Amino acid sequence: MASTFTTGFGIEKIGSGEQSGAWGTTTNHNLDILDRIASYKAVALSGTTHTLTVREASPGSGTENLQDGMYRVIKFTGALGGNNTVTIAPNTAPAYFIFENATTDSGSSGPYSVILTQGSGANITIQNGKNAIVYCDGAGSGAAVVNALSDLQIATLEVTGAAAIDGALTAAAITATTVTTSGIVSVDDTTTSTSGTTGSIHTDGGLGVAGTAFVAGAATVGGASQFNSTVTVGVNDTGYDVQFFGATSGAHMLWDESADDLKLVGAAGLTVAGNIDVDGTTNLDAVDIDGAVQIDNTVTVGVDDTGYDVKFFGATTARFLLWDESADSLIFTDTTKAVFGQPGNDLQIWHEGDHSHIWDNGAGNLYIKSNGSLIGIQSTGGEEMANFNVDGSVQLYYDNALKLATSATGVTVTGGITGLTGINSGQIGGRRNIMYNGAMKVAQRGTVTGATGSIYGGPDRFNFFEQGACVATLSQDTDVPAGQGFANSMKIDVTTADSSLAAGDLVYLGQRLEGQDLQQLKKGTASAESVTLSFWVKTTITGTYIIQLYDNDNGRHISKSYTVSSANTWEYKTLTFAGDTTGALGNDANYSLQVYWWFAAGSTYTTGTLATSWASFTSANAAVGQVNGVNSASNNIYVTGVQMEIGSTATEFEHMTFGEEVALCQRYFQTLDNFIVDAGVQIFSFPLPVRMRATPTFTGGGTGFSSASFTKTSGYLVQNTRGTQQLTISAEL
Repeated sequence: MASTFTTGFGIEKIGSGEQSGAWGTTTNHNLDILDRIASYKAVALSGTTHTLTVREASPGSGTENLQDGMYRVIKFTGALGGNNTVTIAPNTAPAYFIFENATTDSGSSGPYSVILTQGSGANITIQNGKNAIVYCDGAGSGAAVVNALSDLQIATLEVTGAAAIDGALTAAAITATTVTTSGIVSVDDTTTSTSGTTGSIHTDGGLGVAGTAFVAGAATVGGASQFNSTVTVGVNDTGYDVQFFGATSGAHMLWDESADDLKLVGAAGLTVAGNIDVDGTTNLDAVDIDGAVQIDNTVTVGVDDTGYDVKFFGATTARFLLWDESADSLIFTDTTKAVFGQPGNDLQIWHEGDHSHIWDNGAGNLYIKSNGSLIGIQSTGGEEMANFNVDGSVQLYYDNALKLATSATGVTVTGGITGLTGINSGQIGGRRNIMYNGAMKVAQRGTVTGATGSIYGGPDRFNFFEQGACVATLSQDTDVPAGQGFANSMKIDVTTADSSLAAGDLVYLGQRLEGQDLQQLKKGTASAESVTLSFWVKTTITGTYIIQLYDNDNGRHISKSYTVSSANTWEYKTLTFAGDTTGALGNDANYSLQVYWWFAAGSTYTTGTLATSWASFTSANAAVGQVNGVNSASNNIYVTGVQMEIGSTATEFEHMTFGEEVALCQRYFQTLDNFIVDAGVQIFSFPLPVRMRATPTFTGGGTGFSSASFTKTSGYLVQNTRGTQQLTISAEL
């Protein structure tokens, strides 16, 4: 039977009948191997790798080849320039070792470690100057080197000398005279300490900590504490609360880390025997100072948008000055005065009982000045009382209604002047309203149905213009704003909608004005007057609407927007248009200015920027933002109380007599009814009631009408058949 060999060290096991007379050599060799197991060996290392062989390469070959790895206690020596990896071979040989890393440092970054490996499995690192007991599992590929003392469990361990523990130490209990560790001492027991003899760790003596002590949980100190150096709680931008309790329940001092504040809570107070030097901001909830206070720098109470009350008491009961932070107000109690001008108390402001006082007690004048454009006086309810415009007009009101207004050319009085019979024998009053038939009193044409294109209908002087699909009925209506003195309105009743506006579609209501009636506007001069247009409007569709002034003589325009807020509700609107210093108006009977009320506008008139200042006409800038007020056949539009006047203020509507309005309207349009003539050729001459704007055109009705001829002041009919004539005479703009 042939010899066999042990896996680890290759010790030869002599088979039966083998090596007769020669087995002694084999036995001695085996004993040499075993001797190394109980012996010590110093192994010099160099470089970064070394192989430690644990058995002969070919056991039984007859050649003795004892290896360093057969020793079980090995001391690594030599000077290292970096960590050295020691491979224990072969990786199929199980073994155990006691290693000592006694290498020295030949580099500049040491000391260096020895790394033990058997291949691709787990490794062990032995730091310089340290020892280790390890074993190799000899598992072949993936063989591991294991720390034999890892997770060492000992029922009782007695150490009479110093014990150095580089890794973790887990123990149920440790009793020692001195414990020194270069690593971490971790106690997993979670017993809470309630006294000096309870908890996971307690000592009968003191506790000395040379470095930083970090306590993650609560720390209770039962005795006196003395700190001989700096005490720091937390780190920069991460702090913790610190609380100091007093003898009274609820009284304590708190460093509140979340608020970055030191707080005195409850009955806790602050007593300072010496001076207080505060270089930064001081925030105190309550301060009681019995002595004099001198402040040599800025005093700030609160921060922006978070303030606090400040109260100053006087010598009289209930007299104080209060800065009320909730009201953002400085409050003076009754009879508490704000006094200016010491000595002498020249100006005093105060309230007493039901009355308020501004008392100029000085020897000079009282001035009220404004750096803005207006000084206004209003009631508490917002009613206008008086307005003083810088470098401009003055308006005086009665019950929120303008009664007197000054201008560069004089004074405008609304209403009667009691007790005044004349001013230097000159004229008093005059017509303010530049528009005609603004109260919609006169409607000579009556109701007009199927209105399209450009047409007059309903109240006189207002032209309806449509381009697109819209069809409307124009009429004089009795729907008016309540309590305003109006009996009639212009009604536009949409009978065919234009629900999808084409680019060129539009609907507006306009009035054309003669140039010779507008010279007072001083258009085209440096003194051009602004005008204010006021009116009442009621529409089915809410939203943005446009008013446009168009200068026909110079092709210039200006537009302003207004908003209808509530459907089918009368609303009062006022718009002020600046004077135009460019383009004078013609002084003749042709139309120079047209006022448009836009009710619908296609993209041709809305794609630009609204012409809010006078400029050359550009269609895209005419009606930007205009809603479609004719998008349904159920829509209605009402207008009344139309007034345009010089200046920036809308005054109360100027009501005229019916006769006055009729005469003004007849200059442009009139009818003559019921002319009865006999059979045969007749010539009938008659004067016109008013001088018309231009030589008119006419249409007639009835039987036998032949021809007619007119001047601005009179006309005649040629009649060849007996009949009744109805004559329409028009000189419209």
